[in-house]
Amino acid sequence: KNAQLLLNLINQLLDLSKLESGKMELEIVRGDIIHYTQTLLENFQPLADKKEQTLDFISHQAIWETNFDEKKWQKIIFNLLSNAIKFTSNRGTIQLTLAKKILDGQDIIHLMVRDNGIGIKATDKEKLFNRFYQIDGTSTRMQEGTGIGLALVKELVELQNGTISVSSIVGQGTTFEVILPVSEAINVSPLSIPTLTEQQLLLSVNDISQEQKEVVSTANTKKLDLLIIEDNKEIRQYIAHCLDQSKYNIIEASDGEEGIEKALEFVPDLIISDVMMPKKDGFEVIEAIRNEISTSHIPLILLTAKTALESRLKGFERGADAYLTKPFSPKELALRIRKLIEIRQGLQLRYQNGNHQTDSTNKGFAREDKFIIELKTFIMENLAEPDLKGDKIGQHFGLSRTSLYRKLKALTNQSVTEFIRTQRLIKAAELLSIGELTISEVAYHTGFSSPSYFARAFKKQYGKAPSEMK
Repeated sequence: KNAQLLLNLINQLLDLSKLESGKMELEIVRGDIIHYTQTLLENFQPLADKKEQTLDFISHQAIWETNFDEKKWQKIIFNLLSNAIKFTSNRGTIQLTLAKKILDGQDIIHLMVRDNGIGIKATDKEKLFNRFYQIDGTSTRMQEGTGIGLALVKELVELQNGTISVSSIVGQGTTFEVILPVSEAINVSPLSIPTLTEQQLLLSVNDISQEQKEVVSTANTKKLDLLIIEDNKEIRQYIAHCLDQSKYNIIEASDGEEGIEKALEFVPDLIISDVMMPKKDGFEVIEAIRNEISTSHIPLILLTAKTALESRLKGFERGADAYLTKPFSPKELALRIRKLIEIRQGLQLRYQNGNHQTDSTNKGFAREDKFIIELKTFIMENLAEPDLKGDKIGQHFGLSRTSLYRKLKALTNQSVTEFIRTQRLIKAAELLSIGELTISEVAYHTGFSSPSYFARAFKKQYGKAPSEMK
């Protein structure tokens, strides 16, 4: 697919070069331009379907046999429709209207491509047909592109003594209008309908659709949840292909904003994120993940084409755990994931053993140490409550019960109930060693519903009865 993208780009550059040197000639054919245009439009239907867009063709004539340049018309339609689908949101509408009109006594082809997409600012509209001009050149621009398409369309239209204009309202949509005089050439070739190969090329050459569906497998609850945040669909699929599907449930997000939402919703075990993405870039993703208590613990790998040291340092400064440059080795990616999971397992042992004095040299450890200390403090303050559960603790920390469970499971490999019980037993062992309270008093003081349940839980934890500890 990338080879086809590159071929299309090269061909467009060659077309611009021919136009600039005056060596591009008209190749007029005769045929039904209504049917031909409708066939071209149908090639885009799968792309529109993926974004749940409505793609309409409007013509007051069923048939119009006329002279036109087939190849140049195809390129004009292709670029205008591509832009309309790109910059129109899901469930939007794109209309292509084609009509025969008469201007100054001459037949003209009147084309309009209208969408209800994001629109174009007045300042951008003036430069829209400039070569290589892109409306938004930031790392979070809405769509990828080269700024060649519309420049090529304008020059192809003007080569045929036509005009192109654009009208737009930001947030409401854009309309491109093309007027082409009908050529009076007499020795013309018959029109050929696009072959299957040409149709496939149209579909694959610039597949700008972005599926918003995540792929989540829940067949095996022992699998680790892994979130891939990447705006390129093929790279998302490639990353997933590099991973052992028997070990991971793959969750996908197609931009930084969606990635943050998915991270908060699923609280995955690990995140792989691109840097340059629409809406929010990878650095903003890291910042959002690290500043949210429910996700601050999640290991995060950044993937980027930027190799500059400054960019890498920025990623680590924001809290990335690993940084891989594209193209990356699948083996290196798998190794990085495995090592980060091992580090997380080491963190679990650290908290299970109670060895979590704040380490000032590790920001990640310090952040999670603070959470665990505050969590233990809150449990101790409410230890005598037999009904102390995740709902009350989550409310105290501003977390849902599910988010608290996932965070605690990631940090300690214990559920909320298991963690509370462990803290109760630690306090019980301490009280028993002092010897001032009876076993029953210790049981009720630490929130156990009955001395018998306390005795069973204590023996399971420490391998001996409370009476032996006392």
